[in-house]
Amino acid sequence: MSAALSLKEQLDQLVMLQEIDLKIGQVQAQLGAVPSGLKDLDAKLISLQKQFATRSARVLELEKSTGQLDAAIQINEDRLARTQQKTDAIANNRELQAATKEVDQLKKMNESLIQQKTSANQEIESLRAETQKLEAEVESVRTQRDSLQQSLQSQGEQIAQNLKELENDRAKYLKSVEKSTLLRYDRVRQSRGGVGVAPLIGGRCRACNIMFPPQMAVEITKGKELHSCPNCQRLIYVPQAAETPTT
Repeated sequence: MSAALSLKEQLDQLVMLQEIDLKIGQVQAQLGAVPSGLKDLDAKLISLQKQFATRSARVLELEKSTGQLDAAIQINEDRLARTQQKTDAIANNRELQAATKEVDQLKKMNESLIQQKTSANQEIESLRAETQKLEAEVESVRTQRDSLQQSLQSQGEQIAQNLKELENDRAKYLKSVEKSTLLRYDRVRQSRGGVGVAPLIGGRCRACNIMFPPQMAVEITKGKELHSCPNCQRLIYVPQAAETPTT
């Protein structure tokens, strides 16, 4: 800290410090936002993979079901063939009616089993088309994610470097301002959206637009004492272009 600096000079340093602090805030926000695009793609990839897994599992289930239906159809057709052979040899009208009824029931059963198999095969075909589409989407999103990850890593490194440079610049200004003034500045900055010092122009605080009493504005212009805005509590300074000669 340089004890030789006047209050006005320290306020000038605070103004420069605030510009750096605002830039640091922006860079930190950028750094925090870097992974967000990656997270969105990760979430999409997980969703697609779950859909793919669900449909693939359903295909396996249906394939097992069609295998069982094939077996049931074969058993039913064998039974139908045997029953039809028995029917041809039956002379008794009552037995013939019973056998004919059984043949009809077996035929209906066969039709039902075949329809079930047809429906299952149609669903399998539809699901396979969906899984192929999902597989392509998964690969596309994975490629996007990998590409974005590389890009974001490069961006993150550059942003981190920018942040380091700004923090180094900030450290230089910290040495020029009294510790008590810095504490007041930091306290207000943290509670006022990152802005701890504000210019007095035309008798108004440019941060909150409150009008200062004329005598107070004159005292602030003299630069002999540190003043805060009575409304927003920010430290007040008078820009060089707004200063008026005092007598």
